[in-house]
Amino acid sequence: QAAKFLGSDSAPYATALKFITDRGRVTEANIKDFVKQGIAAAVDAEFNKISFLLENSRTNPVRDHKAVLTYNQQNGQYTLSYEGAYTTNGHQEITASTLDALLAEMGRRKTDFDQTGINQVREQAALIPATRLNNKAISDITDILVNLYTHPTNPVAYDMVKAVYSLYQNLESRSGNDVFKKIATAYDLTLYTLNVELEKKVVQDWLKQRQAYTMLTSEQQQIFTQTVSARY
Repeated sequence: QAAKFLGSDSAPYATALKFITDRGRVTEANIKDFVKQGIAAAVDAEFNKISFLLENSRTNPVRDHKAVLTYNQQNGQYTLSYEGAYTTNGHQEITASTLDALLAEMGRRKTDFDQTGINQVREQAALIPATRLNNKAISDITDILVNLYTHPTNPVAYDMVKAVYSLYQNLESRSGNDVFKKIATAYDLTLYTLNVELEKKVVQDWLKQRQAYTMLTSEQQQIFTQTVSARY
């Protein structure tokens, strides 16, 4: 369905799905359920992490790391993955039960971090999209993407995907708020993860008409833009 929507050759996918369903092991309903689970997982993965350049104090030899901070909503754990020329053994990962525990472990790794770097991780944790958005916003974003994949011929389904993209891109540029910058990035990366060509289409269409979020009601816009205090 995604291939059809994007004007690509859908025949190989149709053949593969027919082969699977004809064997009687998987139904169309099973496939749609699998799609929903996959999209939900993609949204959770992108909205629960943040990527940044972790910079320690400039007064020391420059020790920067490319870092990804991930939050696990199921158990509250934080994981910091970091790597670079100045990283011990080139790549490291820290997982801790709380953010404070993570920062404490960073403090013990003197060769990789100083207080400047530790403070930066605390600041970045407050920008993780899933910790700042209402849970309903995440759920609604998932539902909108699922609707596109299960009803791609419905023009409203695509317009809603584009409307959310437009909303966050405009908020990022107009507000100067780092939270919305990270949310906009998470949404874009979700689209890219699901389908590179879909992400390109959304971006290109948005560039043609940057005010394309009229599909969203005032209530929906409020849900997508209302942020909460960082949850840690």
